[in-house]
Amino acid sequence: RTDNSPPTASVSGNTGTITFNTSSGASQSSYKSVSVTWSDHSSIDTSSIQVQHLAGSGSWSHGSWSGNTYSGRWNVSQGSYSYETTTTETIRFRVRDVHGILGTSSNYSFSVTNNDNTKPTISNVSASDITFYASSGHTSSSTLNGTITWKVADSHSGISSVSASRIGSTSHISSVGTASHTGSNNYSVTFTLKNSFGYGNSYTTRSNMVRLSVTDNGGNTTTSDVDIRGRYIDNVNPFFSSVPAAKYHTFQTSQGSGATANMSVSVTVGDNHSGISSATVEKVSGSSNWSAPT
Repeated sequence: RTDNSPPTASVSGNTGTITFNTSSGASQSSYKSVSVTWSDHSSIDTSSIQVQHLAGSGSWSHGSWSGNTYSGRWNVSQGSYSYETTTTETIRFRVRDVHGILGTSSNYSFSVTNNDNTKPTISNVSASDITFYASSGHTSSSTLNGTITWKVADSHSGISSVSASRIGSTSHISSVGTASHTGSNNYSVTFTLKNSFGYGNSYTTRSNMVRLSVTDNGGNTTTSDVDIRGRYIDNVNPFFSSVPAAKYHTFQTSQGSGATANMSVSVTVGDNHSGISSATVEKVSGSSNWSAPT
């Protein structure tokens, strides 16, 4: 009797998805244990076994026979797959019996997902310090523009979007522009700050005025809230609004050489900004027997 039937196969192995997460590293590897059991009317030629790679990027190892069962590993490496992709790995087995008749197994498949679950980063954040000057005509209703610069990075799936938005009170910051890419993952945005500062040379910090946001292609988002400093300097001199006319006093010889006289004058001063802090009077000329004014 002639055996003209090909060997038949039963393939077994876990077909669940292998998932690589970047939070666990970028050089991971894994494998599936696979077995194929052959049946034939005669005997299997074990030396003729073939593992055919039909789809994916994996590789076969640890192949060995136990009776008519051939087992081994299908290995996959994270670096073989693009981030945020799912790839199907498919293999099948072929073997001949001792009469040279070729048998082919069914396909064995599973999926590999390379998931980017690591957030991008924001660094090198710098915001303009804003100074309002009374000499420039700035008032409590004035506004000035400033710039925020920063850098973003993502080591896996890449940057998808970058934005900036106002989160501070409109009493302090009136608007924030659109984030602009300036090259090499550097960004900038303009903002408009309101003069909500009292007079003084020291800067006042307005906390959490602008929110920077970056999202990668894996849907991971990082934000950074930016403080802005401002001040309002009164650099306009106060003024005299009236200066009294000269005053005169005549001494009579009958009063004697030790006679004295007191005279008073009024001077009106003003300041249009921070207000008068102090005033002094000093003697700039006159005879030595005239004491300093008070």
